[in-house]
Amino acid sequence: MQKQTSRQPIFILLSLAHTASGLCWIVPLFLPLIREEHFQVDLADRNPRSVWERLGSKTLLEKARERVKKILNEYCPPPLDKDTQRDLEKAVREIYEREGVPYTPIPTEW
Repeated sequence: MQKQTSRQPIFILLSLAHTASGLCWIVPLFLPLIREEHFQVDLADRNPRSVWERLGSKTLLEKARERVKKILNEYCPPPLDKDTQRDLEKAVREIYEREGVPYTPIPTEW
């Protein structure tokens, strides 16, 4: 019999659970795995239909679009460090000069 590792699929463990000897070791192996292997999608609605309708009857696609908009609106990228900012501005300045376009410095504060 192969040694069970924490990365082997849960169904292998469950298939062994039907034997009397398997029951004594299946529980200690299964419980830690359920936390890793079981994934619940936040967008899925597990409410009864009446509750779903009362909350606006939003489809999964509508919920996903709202989530994307929320994430994009709330995201604030971390500021660039001084060296990266200087290198970026130098590269942009070189491109502007090469193309013959007047250069305007990148604003450091928005």
